[in-house]
Amino acid sequence: MSKDPIAIFMAQHEEGLAHLRRLGGYIQRVERREVTEEVLEGIRRATAFINKEVRVHNEKEEELLFPELEKVLPPKGPTFVMREEHRRLWEVLEKVETTLERLERDREAIDELVAPVQFVVQLLSEHIHKENSVLFPMAKQLLAPEQMAAIAQRM
Repeated sequence: MSKDPIAIFMAQHEEGLAHLRRLGGYIQRVERREVTEEVLEGIRRATAFINKEVRVHNEKEEELLFPELEKVLPPKGPTFVMREEHRRLWEVLEKVETTLERLERDREAIDELVAPVQFVVQLLSEHIHKENSVLFPMAKQLLAPEQMAAIAQRM
């Protein structure tokens, strides 16, 4: 296993971005009224990936990386913003999942899916960009190699 937790997190980000691109493509098809079972299944798969894999990823950031950074950063600094974005993501994703469940009974609910899915795609894409371009370089600069190795081992 890599001793660089940032490399691990960034690789996971790449996988997440691939799912977000697919999700964005599916929701564009919904907007064009190209609602097929393939489209809905694609949205379900991408949403399930976010709810499982991205959730675990975010928990690791919050439990392992952020506390180390918070030892040297201000209380309402970058990790505070990242935690808030994580919370907002889960709130909106819950709305997406509820709407997907309703679609099983009521296809008219499809219009209620567009805005929250677009929000998830935008928020998570921008969030990943901020972590990759700001937070992770900051971590590499501020944390000692021993701290990074300990984080990687706990991952």
